[in-house]
Amino acid sequence: MIHVDDRLAAGQAKFIFAGTKYNVLCAGRGYGKTHAAAKRSVLLSRYGRNQLVTARTFRELRQTVMPRFQECLDLYHIPYKSNAEDHVIVTDLAKFLFLSCEDPESIRSYTDYADLFMDEASRVKRAAFKNAVLCCRGGCRRPTYNFMTTPCGGSWFNKMCKSRREDITFVKASSLDNDCISEDTKKSFVDVLSDTPELMREEIYADLLDESPINAIIPDEYYEYPHRLSSRLPVNFGIDFAGEGADDTVVVCANSTGFISCSHFGKMPGDLVYLKFLKMAEGLEVLNLDLDNTGGYASAFIASAGNGPYRDCIRPDNFAASPLYDQACANRRADIYFRFRNVMNGGYDTSCTRMVRDEMPSVTYFLNQSGKKQIIDKKLIRKDLGHSPDESDACGLAVYRGFGRPAEYEPVPIQRFS
Repeated sequence: MIHVDDRLAAGQAKFIFAGTKYNVLCAGRGYGKTHAAAKRSVLLSRYGRNQLVTARTFRELRQTVMPRFQECLDLYHIPYKSNAEDHVIVTDLAKFLFLSCEDPESIRSYTDYADLFMDEASRVKRAAFKNAVLCCRGGCRRPTYNFMTTPCGGSWFNKMCKSRREDITFVKASSLDNDCISEDTKKSFVDVLSDTPELMREEIYADLLDESPINAIIPDEYYEYPHRLSSRLPVNFGIDFAGEGADDTVVVCANSTGFISCSHFGKMPGDLVYLKFLKMAEGLEVLNLDLDNTGGYASAFIASAGNGPYRDCIRPDNFAASPLYDQACANRRADIYFRFRNVMNGGYDTSCTRMVRDEMPSVTYFLNQSGKKQIIDKKLIRKDLGHSPDESDACGLAVYRGFGRPAEYEPVPIQRFS
């Protein structure tokens, strides 16, 4: 039996000896989360329970996670064999398998594990957790799911912790609660993050923020404006056409005060989408009809429009093309989303959309090697959401080119809540 030692912080000990199905060590940077996880995992392995351990990347797996588990086995004088190439450690009673979450689809076809340990859980895709859970079918043993992480605003992990608080042994600890790190190190953490209050709250104090990630295109705060939706203004339409996989065709109608309607049509052919659009456009003054034509998916719609009444409104967009407005964007896709961000920041009604707010925390951006703003790969967004962000794409298209409304339609300025 492995006993608690005097080198453990109180929060680490509570996590190590928790007896619940879900166990979370949500702690600040430098608290010793992986160290505590290794001790809990080794404790469980002495009962013949195989251990599945995941890390955010292969680099973290090799350089941080596996070495901590080996140190723990050495500490308790437990003989083991290690295969660094296959990321496997075997003892006399159990097996430890270490997997990276970089590709959630690779976490499959493993069935004999009793306990899951997920390092930096809030920074990995939800699909990785779902797939890992399916691997925890180690005989008749009751599985446990164990998470070690600093929180990340708007992540699936934050939401899970808040919704399951009654079912989880939840240990929250600040970086400053660990007596094993020096005061100088603690001070350096605070100094580095002092200019970024949101990161300090997450990475030092481990607060489960409700807000979106700091690099989300449209943060949650942008939805907190009072809205004044008017239905008598000129409109734009944005249409995102279904491609391959879990995609929808989405048609959005918008004016300068908000989204008027949002309709999902599954994988409906483009010529039939055009007929739907004609009904939606009846009685409206249409300014722009922006179509996602990446991969030519809008071609059937464009052909159907032919010499129809809206042929001069059609604006095909290839998301990989150059930006029209903001040259600091890497491509048209980023340009569309940052224009969407600007509209939202001015006060905009999104009440008729049912998925945008849920999709937006997964639509994050970064600065590429050229210093331009770029949206993360759509494949990563799909893996996180389980579907393509079709509604968000259509909404972005609907507001992309502005509205050019007549002066008499100018709405009353919308003010942010104080």
